[in-house]
Amino acid sequence: MRRKRQTVITGPDDSPLCHEILAKKLLPVVRYYSYIEITRRAHQTLWREYEHLQATFDNFAMQHIRDQEDIYPVFRELFQKQSANQSV
Repeated sequence: MRRKRQTVITGPDDSPLCHEILAKKLLPVVRYYSYIEITRRAHQTLWREYEHLQATFDNFAMQHIRDQEDIYPVFRELFQKQSANQSV
C-alpha cells in the first residue's frame, strides 16, 4: 500500500496569539493550566512565549519532556498535591 504524501502548509508564527489568548482569556479564569513540550531539540517559539506567562501567572506551569523516561516524573511534578497553605 502506497502512502499518500501530505503537504504541510506553514504560515506565520501564531505563538504571540496563543500567549495573548492564555493571558487574557484562559489563565484569569482557570485554576491551573500546564503546557508540556515534547521534543529532543531546542525549545520551540511557543515555549519562549510561555516563559513570560509562567513568570506572571502562578497558575501556569511548564515542563519539557525529552525522552520516554521523562514522562512520569514530569506528570508527577505537574500534578502533585498542594498543601493547604500553598496556592495553585
